[in-house]
This record gives sequence, structure tokens and C-alpha cells, in this order.
Amino acid sequence: MPRYRPRNQRSKLIGTVPVTLLVGVLATVAGSSPSAAGNRIATVSEAQAYAWSPDQVRALIAAIHASRRHGLDPAAYGLAALRAELVLCEQLWNTPGSRQLDSLARAAALALANDYRRLAARSAAPVRAAELDAALGTGRIGPWLAAMAPAEGRAS
Repeated sequence: MPRYRPRNQRSKLIGTVPVTLLVGVLATVAGSSPSAAGNRIATVSEAQAYAWSPDQVRALIAAIHASRRHGLDPAAYGLAALRAELVLCEQLWNTPGSRQLDSLARAAALALANDYRRLAARSAAPVRAAELDAALGTGRIGPWLAAMAPAEGRAS
């Protein structure tokens, strides 16, 4: 019985190149993943790398819950994603935060503050990120958002 020989030897090489690249990418990703470092405690420098502490995220979550009193839907501010990322950081990764948690919290806080400003009709100008950063820097996210909330009589 005759054996089939591919006419083009290059076709074998092309089939192995993607596999080789995939192995290299996986080795790189595995070497840089949090699990590759094992179970380690976050150092002070890592803790300072995150803008939002777990306590500040909890204060934001409480403020988002309070937004219901003003006719807003807490789910619109990524409440489930905030909670899930906070749980992952604390219980799974044993870290004081993550870049994802910082991003989610920042977006939620700015969105809520802007909605409060719009409802209170204090200003047509959007909340500046510097305002949020000042509140975040002093650890007063909850009070800052509460001050932004419309008065009870003006809630829509």
C-alpha cells in the first residue's frame, strides 16, 4: 500500500508554530500570575499600590445602598461587581485590593456623585475626579457622597 507524503514539507512546520507560541505564552502567563507566587501576604508597598482600601469600598457599597432613598437603583452602580471583587481580594487572593477593584469603585463613586449632583440640581458641571480623589485621600468617601445626595424633600 502506498504511503501518502505531503508535497509541501512547510505545512508540517506551520502546524507546530502555533503550538510552540501557545506553550510560550502559557509559560509567561503562569510565571506572572498571582497563584505562581504561592500564598503570600501582601507587603506594605503592595497595599499602597491600591487607591481604595477594603473599608472605603464598604463605605461606597453602603452609600450605593442608600441611593435607593433618592430613587436611584443601586444595581446601576455595579454593586454586584464591587461586592464580588472585594470578596475575591479578601478571601481568595488575600490582598488589600486590586486594580479591578480600584476601577470598579472609582467608576461607581463618580457615577453616583454625578447622579446626586444632577438630582440636587446644584450644578450642571460633572463631578471632577479631583473631588473624588480628595475624599478618597482623606478616607471620607461615605460622608462625601452623603453630602452630595439631594435633600430628602427634593428627591425624585
